[in-house]
Amino acid sequence: MYGIYKVDNPDCGPRALRFSALIDEEFIKINHHDREINYIELDEVDNFLSDFFEAMQNENTLNVARSLECFYHSCFEKDENSREFIPRHFSNDSINQLENSNLFVDFIFCLGNLNEYVIHQKIFCILILIFDQVHESINHFISLGGINVILPFMSRQQYPDLLQYVFTILYYFSMHSQAHAALFNDDFLNRFLDSVDILNTTFIIDLANSAVKLLQQLVIALNVSNRSIPKKLIQSTLTIFEGSQLVLKKNRIDIETVLYIQRTSIRCFIPMCCEQLFIKKVLPIFIQQMFQLHVKNFIEMTKVIALSYNIENGSPFYRILLAYLPLFKSEKFVEMLSSDVINEVKCAVLELINQLFVFNECAIMIAKNAKLFIPLSRLIVDGSFELKIAVLKVINAWLTCTSHDKDTEDIVNPNFLLSIIPLLQSSDKLLKSSTEDSLRRIRLLGYRNKEIVDIIEKVYNGEFED
Repeated sequence: MYGIYKVDNPDCGPRALRFSALIDEEFIKINHHDREINYIELDEVDNFLSDFFEAMQNENTLNVARSLECFYHSCFEKDENSREFIPRHFSNDSINQLENSNLFVDFIFCLGNLNEYVIHQKIFCILILIFDQVHESINHFISLGGINVILPFMSRQQYPDLLQYVFTILYYFSMHSQAHAALFNDDFLNRFLDSVDILNTTFIIDLANSAVKLLQQLVIALNVSNRSIPKKLIQSTLTIFEGSQLVLKKNRIDIETVLYIQRTSIRCFIPMCCEQLFIKKVLPIFIQQMFQLHVKNFIEMTKVIALSYNIENGSPFYRILLAYLPLFKSEKFVEMLSSDVINEVKCAVLELINQLFVFNECAIMIAKNAKLFIPLSRLIVDGSFELKIAVLKVINAWLTCTSHDKDTEDIVNPNFLLSIIPLLQSSDKLLKSSTEDSLRRIRLLGYRNKEIVDIIEKVYNGEFED
């Protein structure tokens, strides 16, 4: 079954292809009804190659452009059900013909020597169609020196659609080791980040979409090679995040695309979350905007924030992070845990709360004042298995990370104790051991409360009756 990629009319320039769909599984729309595949056959490719090579030999740029445009249009068909234009797929014979021809050699010549916008645009679009379906062709194009003619187009910010196509092609290159030396170096990184600056003034959705995918590849490469994260990279990622947030607030178009852009930009921050610029500039924005995000993006953001707070006292950023604690809207945590949002969101909230408790006991005081215990006590009884585990983790951090009896009075009491005892009967080892940890801590902190001591003694002696 082939993916159905949302495509507007092939005439429409920079919005000709939704290239995000060619790359990300989350965004692929599968055609669930049976349809006959209309392959691009050998004779179509032969006709294109004949017209194109003849025009090249005659140095007739008008006919070169015409042949490219005709072939590009023939690569699409309108889906009868969705009424959208979708890419056709190359047959095996047509693929072999393309690979055995000198098409890539002439494409490279055109990109490097002809100054014709339409020719460049259609070559990029055709390359992307080929690269998406025939991955071996990427190495072939790279081996011919294709990278060297692609890179200069990054400086042509006056053509955002070409820039979009260039980023998409470079993304394909980035997944092939042959291209790593040319792409994962300081010079390329600086040129790429300079190109992304265009999004500061005009947030073009399709351009941001292709840029953020390549940005993610660069972040991964820097992280794997243990290289430092440039400040400009952090700033560029923030530009894409803030641009996507602004679009989501003002428009209702391309929602799925923009949400994907935002989610990918958030993921890019994971290796950066302990960098000074991130903590000083980006983290406060994340904390203040996290509850405005879509469910999936909210979950991703809680992970990044939790990683930032996974540091020990003595870190140069500890005091800064401590000063941010009041920015967390604890009442929002309570509201979310009390609502009917999906369990995945509640688990993400609980993981973040747990990390904040471990970070500093001031977070516990803030949570107590917001009456966080109320939804926790409900979830320990009515929540799913995953939620019970997550709640017990928070409870154990609450009991371990504060030295003030007043801050633990909601937990160290007979009513809560009675609510967790039934979990000892669970057949799951993790749930049972987490419950036992809570009992030990409650027993330790509640040694002056005779009722608590008596209940726990009965549990340990096997005398307790539910």
